[in-house]
Amino acid sequence: MATRIPLLTFLAVIMLVLAPSSLIWAESPGKVVVQTIDEGLAILNDPALRSPEKMPERRQKLWDAVKGVFSFEETAKRALGRHWNGRTPQEQQEFTETFKNILKNIYLDKSDSYAQESIVYISEMVEGERGKVNTYFLTSDSKQIDVVFSMKILGGEWRIYDVIVEGVSIVGNYRSQFNSILSNSTFAELMDKLKEKESEVVKLGK
Repeated sequence: MATRIPLLTFLAVIMLVLAPSSLIWAESPGKVVVQTIDEGLAILNDPALRSPEKMPERRQKLWDAVKGVFSFEETAKRALGRHWNGRTPQEQQEFTETFKNILKNIYLDKSDSYAQESIVYISEMVEGERGKVNTYFLTSDSKQIDVVFSMKILGGEWRIYDVIVEGVSIVGNYRSQFNSILSNSTFAELMDKLKEKESEVVKLGK
């Protein structure tokens, strides 16, 4: 005798079968953000890593904890904006790697100032494969800093491609700078400026 399957159950099963696999098992973007930041703060507040001689180890652990949740290629692509498609794959790769190194070292150089902060999760918004996570950071002097993380499912997982701090988008800020430079300079000249900046931030981090 055939088993009757309720219509709603049947439709739910069909939707799961037909839905992109990434949407089925991808974690909540809010959970990804909060877990990553909490892990980073735990490293910054670890007494065993606080001494000056432990700084290289602390920086490496911190970077290992946060780098996986970012899509630096997506960030670089959006920051370069309309100029991205005109670049060769090699130029795109070089730009992405240089831009990533700049962001990495700026972040790590400022990381010690984040140690006494805590994150407060507010809400998340998901539309298909895109999401936004609204949070605020509470500083040691009780100042509230609003931070929004723009995310996208890439390779089956939520990845951050932009961070908006107090209404200012990192991607938008850099895109404005890059557009200004490229309006009067070549892409090669832009890369020279970025390489120079990369060298500066790397030296500051040593």
